[in-house]
Amino acid sequence: MSWQERAKRSFRAKGAVGKYPLMYRRLRTYLDTQQERHLSVLDYGSGPGEVHTKRLRDDYPDHHFDSYDLNHLGTTVQAACCGAMWYDVIVASNVLNVIEDKQALNDTINEIYSWTAPQGVVLCNLPKSPRYLDVDEDYIESQLKYHFHVVQRDGNEFLAAHPRMSIVEH
Repeated sequence: MSWQERAKRSFRAKGAVGKYPLMYRRLRTYLDTQQERHLSVLDYGSGPGEVHTKRLRDDYPDHHFDSYDLNHLGTTVQAACCGAMWYDVIVASNVLNVIEDKQALNDTINEIYSWTAPQGVVLCNLPKSPRYLDVDEDYIESQLKYHFHVVQRDGNEFLAAHPRMSIVEH
């Protein structure tokens, strides 16, 4: 079974990880500190129901929210998100843990990086369960550090900021 098929089986269409899961609480805290800015936010791996994205749209109408459902196999972020060039904030909650091989994991991190705006931030995590690939938080941190100037880690949660290269063509 491919990692995309596993992701599809573990999707969050009904908010399976709770009404306000930890990564989205962290995102809300960040958005609360950025009220003077109009931010573009991508929920990378939202699940087909866009449950958390819809709540964020309702609660933060001054920001722009797109969602990317990993279940749309073969669909790029650009096609799924109306062609936005970059996002100020990308949240990837419960995404990295369902990927089965390092190449797919690296491709996913590369894709997230390529959609991060200059001065943008990425919030992501590596839950302990389920975890389909034998990588740890140190590995994820090293991959994020390859792309971002600042990587902060709190257990299995990461905040990456300021992409190393600010121009990525789409």
